[in-house]
Amino acid sequence: MISNKVTARKVERTMRKCSRALDESIRLVMNTCPEAEFKAYRKTVGRIMGAIYLDVMQPIHRRLILRFLRLFVAKSFCLHFFA
Repeated sequence: MISNKVTARKVERTMRKCSRALDESIRLVMNTCPEAEFKAYRKTVGRIMGAIYLDVMQPIHRRLILRFLRLFVAKSFCLHFFA
């Protein structure tokens, strides 16, 4: 999704901030609104948080993990092969 590592890290950090803000808003609604409104709000925000994770953060995490694994395997191979 995002090939630039610096940008990916900034986006991932921004998405974590968004998730925290949404989580705080759920607590606010839970403490100040009727239960039916809270449940409807929580369901809607849950969809948003799911989309943030599945559509933005997970692809970034996958890419970062794959880079890490490639480096790890390459280093392990070099250490083993040239030892």
